[in-house]
Amino acid sequence: MTDLHAVGGMRKLNNDNYNTWSTCMMSYMQGQDLWEIVNGGEIEQPEAEDANGTLRKWKIKAGKAMYALKTTVEEDFLEHIRDVKTPNEAWEIFAKLFSKKNDTKLQLLESELLSIKQGNMTIKQYFHKVKLLCREISELDPEASIGDTRMKRIIVHGLKPEFRSFVAAVQGWQTQPSLVEFENLLASQEALAKQMGGVSLKNEEEALYASKGKRNFKQRKSGGSNRNQGEESSREWGVYKNHDNNKRFEGKCYNCGKKGHMAKACWSKKKSVESNVVTSNSEEEWDAEAFFAVEEEELALTTTMSDKIDYENDWIVDSGCSNHMTGDKEKLLNMSEYKGSRVVVTANNSKLPIAHVGNTVVSPQNNDTEMPLQNVYHVPGMKKNLLSVAQLTSAGHIVIFGPQDVKVYNNLEIKDEPLMKGRRLESIYVMSAEAAYVDKTRRNETSDLWHMRLSHVSYSKLDVMMKKSMLKGLPKLEVRTDTICAGCQYGKAHQLPYEESKYRANEPLELIHSDVFGPVKQTSIGGMKYMVTFIDDFSRYVWIYFMKEKSETLSKFKEFKKVAKAEVGKKICWLHTDNGGEYTSDEFTNFLQEYQIRRQFTCANTPQQNGIAERKNRHLTKSCRSMLHARNVPGRFWAEAMTTTAYVINRLPQQRLHFLSLFEKLWKMKPRVSYFRVFGSVCYVFVPDHLRSKMDKKAVRCIFVGYDKQRKGWKCCDPTTGKCYVSRNVVFDEASSWWSSDKELLPDSDTLKRDLQSSQVQLKLDETEIC
Repeated sequence: MTDLHAVGGMRKLNNDNYNTWSTCMMSYMQGQDLWEIVNGGEIEQPEAEDANGTLRKWKIKAGKAMYALKTTVEEDFLEHIRDVKTPNEAWEIFAKLFSKKNDTKLQLLESELLSIKQGNMTIKQYFHKVKLLCREISELDPEASIGDTRMKRIIVHGLKPEFRSFVAAVQGWQTQPSLVEFENLLASQEALAKQMGGVSLKNEEEALYASKGKRNFKQRKSGGSNRNQGEESSREWGVYKNHDNNKRFEGKCYNCGKKGHMAKACWSKKKSVESNVVTSNSEEEWDAEAFFAVEEEELALTTTMSDKIDYENDWIVDSGCSNHMTGDKEKLLNMSEYKGSRVVVTANNSKLPIAHVGNTVVSPQNNDTEMPLQNVYHVPGMKKNLLSVAQLTSAGHIVIFGPQDVKVYNNLEIKDEPLMKGRRLESIYVMSAEAAYVDKTRRNETSDLWHMRLSHVSYSKLDVMMKKSMLKGLPKLEVRTDTICAGCQYGKAHQLPYEESKYRANEPLELIHSDVFGPVKQTSIGGMKYMVTFIDDFSRYVWIYFMKEKSETLSKFKEFKKVAKAEVGKKICWLHTDNGGEYTSDEFTNFLQEYQIRRQFTCANTPQQNGIAERKNRHLTKSCRSMLHARNVPGRFWAEAMTTTAYVINRLPQQRLHFLSLFEKLWKMKPRVSYFRVFGSVCYVFVPDHLRSKMDKKAVRCIFVGYDKQRKGWKCCDPTTGKCYVSRNVVFDEASSWWSSDKELLPDSDTLKRDLQSSQVQLKLDETEIC
């Protein structure tokens, strides 16, 4: 972080801020009546003292000025002025060092300005970046200062595509906004776009024009008043309709080729569409390609037309064409001579001149709606009429290509998410594909998926967490609270309420609730049958430990006491338990007395008095069952499921804690859940090069069984071998299960025996962070 000096909060002089520093320093010196000493009429020291003490006063002011100069520069530049005699010498040295015009830096700044794009910047950040570059260029070369008009053109050139239709509308105003007004308008448009949510597709009849069967539009010839009416609507950019229904149709029939009627009224037998692929490469066939109107140095992308089209009257809708263009001069209204520098580049890089620019009116066949077009290029000799998708969208319209037709809408609202999404670069549309190793098999996230990731948390609580953004990485999705989850039905049926104690601890570890869960009929992978829980009354944070026998309860309490004191930094004051023999032994009692830990027991046959521990065990159990049955995971993974459940529950907001999570209540920080995955889902763990040969598989197919507390990685287990891995290089298939039914598909007897007898797991870890 750059140090700030006490002089007005001024940043110290460095390689990049001389102009800012010199301006601030000049203002400071003038305010302190020191500027005349630095760069004014008093730069020379008086030769001798006089009766008014002129020499003494000069030295005092010079000392103040030198102090200000030396304390507002970085140490690297202090050497340049360490031995100077007067403030003026120091000032001149800095001026020579920094104010000299730097042609290389100027070229870099100008290049950056010409290529600047908005990208991920907001409107405010984008405008600030452009203004900063313009100011730096002006400071380096005052003769090349950039005015507001040019700055607006630069800004418009780099704006995101979604602003172009708005900019086109603003450019049509009679009075153009200033640069500040233009920034405020775009910022308002940006804020409005963020507020808009899902939208719905309007009726097809609301399309300004549409063409079915072929991607082209037909030019409707009309004369007299109709032509004038089209000219007027062209100026207003409105929807033009020909109400002269009695006028004879003068165009050519698409079916039989004769003039005087349309294809829908043709009495001849319908013809099949023939292919008309252009095969000639001669100069005369150049207009069979699609064109760009570009600067002479630029190249053009091309497409070919393969349908049989009436090239004389049809308008070909081309997403690769940068501007409307035609070779028929008679189609244009209000025509004027083209004076720009653009040319039309064909597929073979030949360049064709643009002669005129005008307006026209087009209409699809069998449709009464007509659409005025502005700024249409007249390219002499061109045999095709091209309709630019880029120019239509720049005017605020939306173009949709379907399997059999193309439609142009003035207003369109869409509900569903697109299958693919591209972006507009210059005057073409580009579809880019990106892939990340971890997300290769990741499905679209839904509320049901996050319900399972969060240990089958209730949908009502999930809805609140998403709406209020209570967890980092948890997206905002629509949640249906009436959803029925099979895993929840298996694990949470017949939930019984308990009355909660009114007493609450005032600080962490003041009161600990404990209870033993078990024995579990299904032995875990590590041979565990019991689980003991320790709950902090202050935060309700839960620690769990697994045991083979109840007699291990004291050893687990000792382990918990050591860990809790190290992590929380507090001493356990009270221990609240039931009257189980594992808690009432002489050894347990002596240990508590030794460390001055007081204890509370429940009355006989009243487990409700140990309600906090009982409810927590019930909560852990039902969530554990839900996760196991949702993915048909066998019971031998109950310990892993319990560990994962406790890990997740500790990070979920609780209503009794004013929607703070247990983790946040205890550790004073909001937990992150973006790395959460569905327990028991199929996953693929990457095997490092040094652990396999060249022909071995590069990944191991496993199931996800939890999160590691000491290392940043996912815990995955291979059910066929019983080996477990901790790694961050994991690809998840959260939609798939290892087991296809409630019963596990058992491996061979030797593998099963080795699996059940395994009490230790093999851990392999890549130290790279998950998030």
